[in-house]
Amino acid sequence: MMVRVMIFVGVLLGLLATFELQAESRDRYEIHFEAEFRPGSADALVTVAVDQTHGALKQLSFAALDEHFKLLTGRVKRENERTIWHVPRTGGEVQWRYKVDRLRGQQQRFEARMTSDHIIARLDDVFPNARARTKKGALGTAELSVSGPDAWSFESPFGPMTETIAISMNGRKYGRPSGWLIGGELSRRREEIAGAIVTVSSPKGIDARPMERLNFLQYTLPTLAEYLPMPERVSVVVVPDSMWRGAISGPNSIYINKGRPAVSENGTSTILHELAHVAGLHSAADGDDWIAEGMAEYLSVLTLFESGGMSQSRFDRVIAGLKSWVTKEDGRLADPSRGANTAAAVVLFDQLRVELNSREDGFLQLVGQLNQCQPISSACLSKVAESILGRPSQVLAERP
Repeated sequence: MMVRVMIFVGVLLGLLATFELQAESRDRYEIHFEAEFRPGSADALVTVAVDQTHGALKQLSFAALDEHFKLLTGRVKRENERTIWHVPRTGGEVQWRYKVDRLRGQQQRFEARMTSDHIIARLDDVFPNARARTKKGALGTAELSVSGPDAWSFESPFGPMTETIAISMNGRKYGRPSGWLIGGELSRRREEIAGAIVTVSSPKGIDARPMERLNFLQYTLPTLAEYLPMPERVSVVVVPDSMWRGAISGPNSIYINKGRPAVSENGTSTILHELAHVAGLHSAADGDDWIAEGMAEYLSVLTLFESGGMSQSRFDRVIAGLKSWVTKEDGRLADPSRGANTAAAVVLFDQLRVELNSREDGFLQLVGQLNQCQPISSACLSKVAESILGRPSQVLAERP
């Protein structure tokens, strides 16, 4: 009798576990992002596929798709400026042909490019943003895979793309891949610096000087990391001189033209500036872009000084040079911030550092707490400075 009861209980527990798993699967969905780069046709085959069993993900409403996208498969409809996909109850996919090449700036140089031997693009351009509608309490996961010609390899903000990798949803219903992707026949070097795995990648044969860049970061990045925590991985994508001649940060990644020096003649550093953005200084409130840009630029100079890359007299001359630039071109604390306007913000932050360092590690505290503000704003800057000083900041109160 006892044996029969035990068997019955075991079967019942097994059935309950099965029911729980089935109930759980009803509220789950998986999003698969796939991109196949095809140099011969100058485009990529981009797929967004959903795996589910009971309609946990109901709808994806994509932001306006520009001329780079041409729908191939998937039942979607256009509503105002959005593309709506009502996801089938048991899953399905939409697929586009995506034109990789993108131009930037007045010079109309490529910021994204696919040639016969490499591809450089932002993943958040390749995969369109979307709003998701789900069943209440539904949970989603996401993964990414990329492919190309047999001889190609890929480097991403998530590391080498040798297989399908998981993408963090960060608590969102729809979490897409983002940051800079490079693929093709690559030259790359990798090093762990300040707790981050830093990879410098470029198309083969462009003289990207990867060891020079890694050695520069070896002595500067630990200092920058004292102010801003670095992510676990940082991908530095060095592009040919024929592409856009600037630098652009993205999640866990940087695009930088091979011609950009580690340190400019005015004493600032493009790569350290962009790394400050990667570490968090990137999202500014309307009208306050000068804070994110100015702080990133100032930290590039301060990092060089504090890591031993310049003397006190050189640091003072750099700040004086930026002051002259501000005066000559009427630099202001502006949004968007660039050139002499960013220089004006650098000068302000140098004055603020002197004021804050009347308290031990005052400026260090400011940067850390400011980086927690989302978005970064002048109100938050003033509040943080006041909390450190115990009074309103005179430098900020007198700012132009």
